[in-house]
Amino acid sequence: MKLLLVLALAVAAVSGNICDGQSAESAAEYATIKNTVLAVSSVVMANCNLDSGAEFSSLLVTDSCLKIFSEGYCYYDKAAVLYAVLPVSYGVLNSDVANIASLGNTLCAEAEACYAPIKEAVRKCIDADDSFLPNVIESATFYYKSAVESRVESYASDNSDTIVGTLIDIAMKRFTSFNDINAFFLEQTAGTGIEDDAAAAVASFKEVASLFCSSGCTDQTASFLTPSSDTWTRALTATTLQYSAEAARLRPLSS
Repeated sequence: MKLLLVLALAVAAVSGNICDGQSAESAAEYATIKNTVLAVSSVVMANCNLDSGAEFSSLLVTDSCLKIFSEGYCYYDKAAVLYAVLPVSYGVLNSDVANIASLGNTLCAEAEACYAPIKEAVRKCIDADDSFLPNVIESATFYYKSAVESRVESYASDNSDTIVGTLIDIAMKRFTSFNDINAFFLEQTAGTGIEDDAAAAVASFKEVASLFCSSGCTDQTASFLTPSSDTWTRALTATTLQYSAEAARLRPLSS
């Protein structure tokens, strides 16, 4: 389990500055997305007042959070171009290692500082007001219904011949409200002790993430995945020749 968590951190993990060379169009799109997120959070979390008197959205624009959001968007922007051509080759994957390592280093350095104040503020708001969560759910549902749902439906329709499009369509037909989601969750988890399992999983993840980051494993993983010589080339060539020879041996002789 811990090995899977380590691999997830290595792969999913954006510090060097991969935003260098970002186009004006891309920068404008990032600004639009950021402003939308801040506006939505201000509405959805309107009843969560911080001790300082500031809006909840101010927690999303701390230096740590902005570094994560900015590099995360830049990584997405580069990956969209990098992986647009199929099939994806080893060369393409290798060219993305530095970007992934950069993202991993940023998450290691900034994730806790970004997340901790948000978690603490939400906890205080939940403890202070029993109606807080229902109000958040109501506000989020209203925003989704009015601004997002039609676009998701359109995407599912346009991509009905893909697995993702099909899954979205099935989910939208199965869950038409938060009550549907909540009922399904309660039905599936009744008597399973999922709360204890979830708490243990979070604690385990934090432990592994801390060890992964403090040991410099992000850079070590990137170095391992990035060939410094022609070792990988020779290995891949040998493997290709081996499989080619095996295929030739098994191929039926033509009459």
